[in-house]
Amino acid sequence: MNKKDDRCSMERGKFIKILAAAAVSKTALLAAAGFETKAQTKPDKLIHRNEQPTMTYRKLGRTNFMSSRLVFGCGGSLLSSKNVRLLDRTLEAGINHYDVGAEIAYKGSERRLAPFLKAHRGKIWVASKARLSVRVKPEDSITLEKARTAAKNWTKQINSSLINLQAEYIDAYYLMDVSNPTFIRSEEIYKAFLDAKAAGKVGHFGLSAHTNTQKVLEAAIETGWYDLAMER
Repeated sequence: MNKKDDRCSMERGKFIKILAAAAVSKTALLAAAGFETKAQTKPDKLIHRNEQPTMTYRKLGRTNFMSSRLVFGCGGSLLSSKNVRLLDRTLEAGINHYDVGAEIAYKGSERRLAPFLKAHRGKIWVASKARLSVRVKPEDSITLEKARTAAKNWTKQINSSLINLQAEYIDAYYLMDVSNPTFIRSEEIYKAFLDAKAAGKVGHFGLSAHTNTQKVLEAAIETGWYDLAMER
């Protein structure tokens, strides 16, 4: 194993430890943040959609949605219009969770998902995501001006996503590919989410992280603002 492999293994180990820490502190964290934990969630509050006997389901993050174990990634899959036909097959298989991305990252994918979403709105959960489009390195300090710009960019992207999806509401919207933990802690960005939620545009706030994952997740845990996290 070379040095690069060693570093990857160490990073993976650190990431697993972070997840373990998050699990241990989950009840206290969610209670402090004003969210219900699994133990506090009554069965009749869980959200069930398109559940089939051939698929297994589990509660998704800090939402009450029972997500299929398999999630259909629409971003890359729907870059080609030919793959739209796969959507009906996934529904038949019991998949109820569809993950897509903003136009700037996955050109045409949201628009190709739109007819399927319209036809099956009550059966599926849809999440999309967008980059903040502010150039920073993982350890850079973020000025208030940059945070405000990032928040405006995110708001613009969620509005564009809703237009592309031909929808007034999306179940979850993520900060996409965030590597700088200061953005995760940004009150300006969080306020952008709260404003969108108050306007009835989105239900849950999430993030995806592909680099500097440990520090990004630590920041997310500290804030208590995020219902969902995605790591590649």
